[in-house]
Amino acid sequence: MSAIGGTFVCQLILKGKSISESCYSTGYNNISYFNRAFKKYIGKTPTEFYNELTK
Repeated sequence: MSAIGGTFVCQLILKGKSISESCYSTGYNNISYFNRAFKKYIGKTPTEFYNELTK
């Protein structure tokens, strides 16, 4: 996941796209791999990222 891809994914999640929609919209075919790449880039899983921002 690149900086541009990570930023785009974060925007999709913040706009209310599901994790799987965000995964497939950015070209990932495997949600597990997407979650690992997201965590490596952002430092938390997509679910943790979403939950933290929507508290």
